[in-house]
Amino acid sequence: MMRKAIFLAAGAATLSLAACNQHQSTLSPFGEQADQVRSIAIVLVVGSVILAAGLALLMRHAMRAPEGQLTHKGG
Repeated sequence: MMRKAIFLAAGAATLSLAACNQHQSTLSPFGEQADQVRSIAIVLVVGSVILAAGLALLMRHAMRAPEGQLTHKGG
């Protein structure tokens, strides 16, 4: 049963890759609106990576701080 599911998933992935060609692709947009959507997507991805990295750094700082150091008075 599991083998059949893996085979079907691999087949679906292969078919979805075959649908991409040079004329219709996210990486090569045609038209002004497609280029704007691509630019917005790039800005959103970069912003989310920056936010995730900042959150990871804050979490790391909070976990490594000595007990009792991070209080409302201490900041």
